[in-house]
Amino acid sequence: MIVLDIGHNIDLLFVGIAIAASIILGIIVFLDNRKSITNQTFLLFAVSAVFWNACNYISYQHMFVEQGLLIVRFTLFFAIWYCFYLFQLFYVFPESEYAFSKKFNTLLVPWVSLVAILTLTPFVFKGIAATDSDGVITNVIIGPAIPLFALTIIGLVTGGFIILIRKLRQSTAIKHKQLKTILVGAIISFTFHIIFNMIFPTFFDNSSFTPFGALFSLPFIAFTAYAIIKYKLFNVKVIATELLVFALWIFILMRTIVATSMNDRIINGLLLLVTIVIGLLLMRSVFKEVSQRERLQKLTIELENANEKLKGLDKLKTEFISLASHQLRSPLTAIKGYASMLLEGSFKEITVPEQKTAVDRIFQSSQNLTRVVEDLLDVSKIEQGGMKYEMSPVDMKKLARDIADELKISAKNKGIELTFEEKELGSYVAKADPVKIRQAVLNLIDNSIKYTQKGFIKVIMTKPEAGKFRISITDSGMGISKENMGKLFEKFSRGDGGKVNAGGSGLGLYLVKEIVEAHSGKVWAESPGEGQGSSFIIELPEVAQSAQSS
Repeated sequence: MIVLDIGHNIDLLFVGIAIAASIILGIIVFLDNRKSITNQTFLLFAVSAVFWNACNYISYQHMFVEQGLLIVRFTLFFAIWYCFYLFQLFYVFPESEYAFSKKFNTLLVPWVSLVAILTLTPFVFKGIAATDSDGVITNVIIGPAIPLFALTIIGLVTGGFIILIRKLRQSTAIKHKQLKTILVGAIISFTFHIIFNMIFPTFFDNSSFTPFGALFSLPFIAFTAYAIIKYKLFNVKVIATELLVFALWIFILMRTIVATSMNDRIINGLLLLVTIVIGLLLMRSVFKEVSQRERLQKLTIELENANEKLKGLDKLKTEFISLASHQLRSPLTAIKGYASMLLEGSFKEITVPEQKTAVDRIFQSSQNLTRVVEDLLDVSKIEQGGMKYEMSPVDMKKLARDIADELKISAKNKGIELTFEEKELGSYVAKADPVKIRQAVLNLIDNSIKYTQKGFIKVIMTKPEAGKFRISITDSGMGISKENMGKLFEKFSRGDGGKVNAGGSGLGLYLVKEIVEAHSGKVWAESPGEGQGSSFIIELPEVAQSAQSS
């Protein structure tokens, strides 16, 4: 019958859990991103914790005085690096790359290295003062350098906490929850460390609590693991897979070690070998999947950044167009005005026909360019949200008829018959900005004149359903292909029309669409195909009689 020392085995259990948790978590985090300074530092912290916890545990066992003194000194040696890598972890977290300052490399690292070396000499612990009946160390003889050790430990831990708290205050959302969780675990663990592993041995000459340092590491390990799983501090899918694989390996390895027969050991050994191969393949597959996902996330972020830059460039473009258009407006007005005065004979009548033709071309070109500038200004206003509408009841039938009458001469000069029709009698009143809606209707009729070489243009008023009416501009012009129909109302899109009207800006239909939609209406085009004419239809909501009278 086997009799177990319950207290001893509980200590061994907790120390084993702490050591296993530290090294497994450290390796997993490191493998998750080997190039990350945060992940590298976490592994070094985990390794130092493993050695420190192991020395703590060994110092709790029965041994000779010389061996005990060496183990105690190594306990302090690893305690220095344990605290240093904790400080460095808080210092670099959560960055993947970090440039350490000159003071860190030339002052802190050499100082920590010096104090760590001193812990292995009599300057910190001179010897063993007392042991109990089982040979376990109960008291040590303190050396002159113990204050340096204590100050270094306190400085590293305190400095690390200050950095972590500062980052916590500056963080937001998920990162704030991550840091807060880690901070709580660190506070619990290091409160116990400072009390039982530093204050008691230093100020009360009592090192009997030193072996329990492994137990005090558990809160920090547990809270860090919680932060990883709960808040996805590192990749959960990778961690879960690796934990499962490692746990399976350890379980099978323990079965192999405790097996009582050679056959069982061989079977368990082969099972372990197969499990290792399958586990490695599984982890490789998961790593590959996660790596691909991270690349996609990175590309998504880069695409979002590129879109933001494009939005910025688009805004700059709009502002430039607005500024340039304003600067062009004044000289164009002057050119157009003086050309008109010359044609009218305000200064002196032009008698040479060639001169009059040249001045007329100047006037026509400046007039066309003025329209382009006005269109550009309107587009910039729309994009900047500066287009203002002064709404009032507008008789759209009268407005459309007046525009048709104005443009009849231009149409007649091209041999085109321009007519106005009212299919259904009644009111055609809309709540609209009279200037802007006039511009929209004028643009559509004017476009039909430009892109129709002969035949007819009909402006037709209809009421397809109650509460709505339509203004249709139907022509026998060049028509619209299916390829161009979809992009007809886009900015600077002119389709095949550019072959006929090379002087157009490609903004007219875009402005029509924006103006009509601002009036809660819609506009679209219809055409059987190229060379078969086209129809542009504006549909607007009709104002009720009560609204008209008010």
